[in-house]
Amino acid sequence: MIKTCLLWISLFGTWWSNPAISVTVRFEGIKYPDGFIFVGLYENQESWDQRLPSREINFEKWTMRDGSLIGTVSDLKPGKKYGLAVLDDANGNNVVDMGFIFPEEGFGFSNFQVKGFRLPRFDDFAFTYPASDTIVVKMRYLF
Repeated sequence: MIKTCLLWISLFGTWWSNPAISVTVRFEGIKYPDGFIFVGLYENQESWDQRLPSREINFEKWTMRDGSLIGTVSDLKPGKKYGLAVLDDANGNNVVDMGFIFPEEGFGFSNFQVKGFRLPRFDDFAFTYPASDTIVVKMRYLF
């Protein structure tokens, strides 16, 4: 009994001292039902410049409806800045397939609509959690 109480106190203390939060992400405008949605989680401009995400997450498309998919990104810390760079890896090969100059697969960023041909800076697609309950990523396809 004492061991059980200590376990519960330990678990509650860990949760209370290190509150990790999840965010719901809605991916809109997905063109292809095959492959998966690949998300890179970035925390600053330097990691974005080097294309070194702090975490990579794959979302299966089997729950996709009408080009939209809902996913969850967990273990976010309150007050910390994050940005999501997203690829519709339609063929599931884990790389960005490039044409002559531009990507052949869809891409998008957290709360940022890509217009033109310039990649955004980190601050363009960054959010500080908790900014909103749902982060929206609108996919863009050049081909």
